[in-house]
Amino acid sequence: GINAEYGKQWYQRRVRGEDYENMMADEDFRPSNEETMLRRFKADSAELEKQEKEILRQFDLSVLEQLDKQVDDQQKYLDIAGIPGMQQTTDKLTIRKQMFMLSVIESLPQPE
Repeated sequence: GINAEYGKQWYQRRVRGEDYENMMADEDFRPSNEETMLRRFKADSAELEKQEKEILRQFDLSVLEQLDKQVDDQQKYLDIAGIPGMQQTTDKLTIRKQMFMLSVIESLPQPE
């Protein structure tokens, strides 16, 4: 609708670096009254919030994928090194056991 199109125009102009005063000086762009401006602002805000949530969701998924890859790599290298109980798995209980074993190993005194 009109609000969606206005929101796109507003967002594109802001991305290009236009400031608010320049945008409001444009007769074709300036809202005709406060009510229209408020409706447009609410529509813009809702759309930006929706976009922000999607960006954060994608970021979170990316971080989780990286963590899963790191766990998988660690399991692989510890299995190759012959550490008992360290094999590649996606089973959450087994991963927790492996993490506990690693914390026990890490807490052992270091040889001098």
